[in-house]
This record gives sequence, structure tokens and C-alpha cells, in this order.
Amino acid sequence: LRANPNCSATVRFGLGLCYYKLDNKEMAEKCFLRALQLDGNLVEPRVGLAVLKLNTGDLEQVQPAMKLLQEAYAIESN
Repeated sequence: LRANPNCSATVRFGLGLCYYKLDNKEMAEKCFLRALQLDGNLVEPRVGLAVLKLNTGDLEQVQPAMKLLQEAYAIESN
């Protein structure tokens, strides 16, 4: 990212997946949000954010997670 700060949103999403696998949820969320800032039509970061919200165990996060999943489905129904 230092060498090419203008890399694509999918690179940011991939980095977020790596952070998620390393159990660094905070950085994963930041990467997913940045990917959406760069390309608002990506489905994958929305799903990633929804999974992060659902995995908190907080019932208040269910509705925002479902909203993200609905947005993702509206973009890509497959």
C-alpha cells in the first residue's frame, strides 16, 4: 500500500480478509470500509462487514448486518 496507495478496492478487501483470518477484526473492518469508499458497488466488503457485525453476538448489530446483506443482494443477486 505504501508503494501504490491508489490500488484497487479489491486489494483492500483482500487485505481485510487477511486481517480477519488473523483475528484482527478492527483492521478487517477498516479495510472493508475503505474498499467500499473506493468502490461502492462491491458486494464482498458488504458481506464481510455483515459477518463481522453478526459475529459480535450483539443483537443490536443484527439489523445493520441484515441491511448490508440486503444491499449486497440488490447489487448482485447471485
